[in-house]
Amino acid sequence: MENKTVKLKDFNVEISNGLNWGQKEKLQSELVKGAKINDKGFQEFDTEVILKVKYKTAELLIQNIKDKDGKDIEYSNDWLNNLSVEDGDKLMEELDVISNISKKKE
Repeated sequence: MENKTVKLKDFNVEISNGLNWGQKEKLQSELVKGAKINDKGFQEFDTEVILKVKYKTAELLIQNIKDKDGKDIEYSNDWLNNLSVEDGDKLMEELDVISNISKKKE
């Protein structure tokens, strides 16, 4: 499966076109940790888990980052956090489509 390049303002980000089964299961497992359940059933959801899953998704799918000069950049949560809102949203939209762990492929 060929990787995809997401062009941001100051970076080109190469991402995988899919998750393998183990990666999908890892993300689903993390997401389930956010559910708070007691004897009456589902009570609430810890929204901090969503951010953790987004970081994990980026970590799993981002294969390479190059700045506008072609220099390799190492992925980190700090790198992701420091993107502009527009670039961060654009990248996460692409990652969300690929990693959509709640939908089954038809």
